[in-house]
Amino acid sequence: MDKMRWRYGDTNPVVSDVEYDTVIELGDLVGLFNCFTYPANECLAGSFLGVAMQRSRYGDSNPIRVATSGVFEFDCGFGNKTIGNGVSVLEKQHVQISDRFKIGKVAKNTNKRHVLIDIHSKVMCK
Repeated sequence: MDKMRWRYGDTNPVVSDVEYDTVIELGDLVGLFNCFTYPANECLAGSFLGVAMQRSRYGDSNPIRVATSGVFEFDCGFGNKTIGNGVSVLEKQHVQISDRFKIGKVAKNTNKRHVLIDIHSKVMCK
């Protein structure tokens, strides 16, 4: 489901290639593998690239723009959503409170099912 998740901050976008058989939706958390962008999963480790700012449909081979930083809103299950807590990928458009494979930190304290996250690309940031 395409959803613009950017809320504020510099996105520092990069343009990344997508294989023709990979489907990426606007707002997907994405990783980089063998020089191609793919939807992220919980096994990202150091390959987290950022948040897709463009979609790529099946059969498309055009590169897409990916935000490597900024604050984005994602669905988030249970957990202590206190500012500074680590966040990791649960699914391509869902996150969880966890320091394991951390992709960013909570940027706004909230008790709702959504959370604002300051993302940090593992590929582009040190």
